[in-house]
Amino acid sequence: MRSLLITLCVLGILLVGVFTAASQLDEAWRLERSVVIGAAPVDVFASLCNLQTWPQWNVWISDESASRNTTFSGAEKTPARYWGQGAAMRWQQGDTQGRIEVTEFIPGESMEYLRVIGNEHGNSTRMFGRFEVQNAPGGSRVVWRLEGSVGNNAIDKLIMRVYRPRIEQTMQANLQKLKYLVAPQTKTYSDSQG
Repeated sequence: MRSLLITLCVLGILLVGVFTAASQLDEAWRLERSVVIGAAPVDVFASLCNLQTWPQWNVWISDESASRNTTFSGAEKTPARYWGQGAAMRWQQGDTQGRIEVTEFIPGESMEYLRVIGNEHGNSTRMFGRFEVQNAPGGSRVVWRLEGSVGNNAIDKLIMRVYRPRIEQTMQANLQKLKYLVAPQTKTYSDSQG
């Protein structure tokens, strides 16, 4: 009985230590990944800024596409294209609703967006994203930044710390899919191995 009490006290002290350390972590987070695509910036930007192409290269969107009701709207609507400031993608899946809205759009240069996912209980998460397309040797460099805040919740801070590498890997994989969508001839043997 005494050893059980000692074990529980040690576990309690460890938990207090973990939560104290976690509460000191930053609320805000920011991630950045990039890729060079063997195509002109205007060609890269055409695929990047059209929200209807996102399920073709963005696994976070394509995973959600299968069983959800998705609608598109936009400031500039041309056949099969929703783009420009104010363009939006909205979806509903069960009691979860989400939207991506383009908040800033500089043709051929950059696009910023807001992604909000929430439920009927009022819980929601917000993430801000930015794409920049720049001239680079061999084509165009696409830089993708994501940022947000987990608030002052120690558990959410720990979760973000644990998932951060996975989110970064997924961002990079999404950029690789965009690369092959825009310039499929750039796929090499080493790309297909990893």
